[in-house]
Amino acid sequence: MNNIIKYSNLKVLDEQEASSLKSIVEKEYDKIVKLLPEPSDLIVDVKVAHKDKNKRYMISLRLETASKIYTTKSKDTNETADYDLVKAAHKICTHLYNEVSHSVGKNKGNTKKKGIKELFRIFKS
Repeated sequence: MNNIIKYSNLKVLDEQEASSLKSIVEKEYDKIVKLLPEPSDLIVDVKVAHKDKNKRYMISLRLETASKIYTTKSKDTNETADYDLVKAAHKICTHLYNEVSHSVGKNKGNTKKKGIKELFRIFKS
C-alpha cells in the first residue's frame, strides 16, 4: 500500500464527469493522507441511478490502511445521493475526512500541553 487511488465503475460516467470526479477525489485524498501515519489505498466506486430523466450519483469510498479500513457510502436517498456529481463527490469525501480525523484524534489520546518548566524537568531526567 503506497497511497494508490483505484476507481471502479467509471464507465457509467462520461469523460468530463470522470475527469472532474478524479480531480476532486485526488485533491481531497491528499488532505486525508496527511492525517494518517501510514500509507493507504483508496477505492472509489460510482453508481448512477436514472430518476425522471435525471442522473442521481451515488459514490462509495473505501480507505484501506494497514491497521484499519474506513468506508463511507452514499445511498439512493435525497439526503446522501445527489443529482450533481461535483456536489456528491465533495459530500462523500468530506464525510470520509471527518471519519478519519475523528478516528485518528481518538487514537492519539489525551495529550496535555506542557509548559517550559515541565519540558526542562523531562530533559534533565
